[in-house]
Amino acid sequence: MIVVVALAIIAKAELTFNPSARLLASIINFSESTLNNPDYLAYNIDLKDLFINYTNADIEYSGNAYIKKLEGFPYSINGTIKGQRSTNQKKFSCKSDLDVLVMDVGSVDFYAKDQTVYLSAPILGGLAYGFDTDSNLFLEAPDLTNDINHEWFHNNKKNIFNFVRNIDIKKTDVVYVDEDGTKCDELKITIPQGEGKFIWDLLGMDIPDHDINCSVFLDKHNHTRNITFDLSYKTKGAYISISGKNFSTIELLSPLPDNEKVVATIKRNGENNYTNSFVNNITYTTNLGKNILWISICL
Repeated sequence: MIVVVALAIIAKAELTFNPSARLLASIINFSESTLNNPDYLAYNIDLKDLFINYTNADIEYSGNAYIKKLEGFPYSINGTIKGQRSTNQKKFSCKSDLDVLVMDVGSVDFYAKDQTVYLSAPILGGLAYGFDTDSNLFLEAPDLTNDINHEWFHNNKKNIFNFVRNIDIKKTDVVYVDEDGTKCDELKITIPQGEGKFIWDLLGMDIPDHDINCSVFLDKHNHTRNITFDLSYKTKGAYISISGKNFSTIELLSPLPDNEKVVATIKRNGENNYTNSFVNNITYTTNLGKNILWISICL
């Protein structure tokens, strides 16, 4: 009995103070619990099929869009949209017919090629405007070789264990507070160059020629509430973050020239009657710190 109690105390101490043990516990919780929760961002979605046949493919689309807030313009805008997108050709087009309250704005066309966005509308006097974003507008999603599911985690148990042993994990004094008020500890992680081949094989990507830095925020039960990947090796200050009790939200931040930035957020609503319900927000912030554009799209 004394031995059992001693082992329980040791195990509890490991899961409280040992960063590697805490990270392993969080991975187990994700594979056994989060993947099966309707609030999980990719619940019931075949990511491999999504990325191959939609995100990275040449597509046509149509639907409705709403612009709910525009700085200095306190009216809602809504209308129909349709267009095409080609990642391979780095081209994008969007034709829309918009209404502002009871006023018909008419046709508004958006185009993009490489790093430049073009806007054309009769209401602008027939002129076309071009905006150089200095950013890659046609980022591709990973070419997954397997869906990210319980089976993959089960088949890679040994790889995951060795991976956690070989990466640098340090607990910091940073405290992250989740949207429900839960306080979480930060584990600062550096993945050395060449480490984690099984992960890059899953993503269908070559092993990076540099270290990967990220932060994982764990609650007192070692459940991950936020994981943020530093993308500064591509664009200084850029990051991608997945957060929420069941990883329900993803946020992408990309700095723009002249100290401006754009933030895109996708949040899943597992309580909606629809099978897959998402709310997408895009916020553009000027170099004066003002959010001049906030677009919300419900899917």
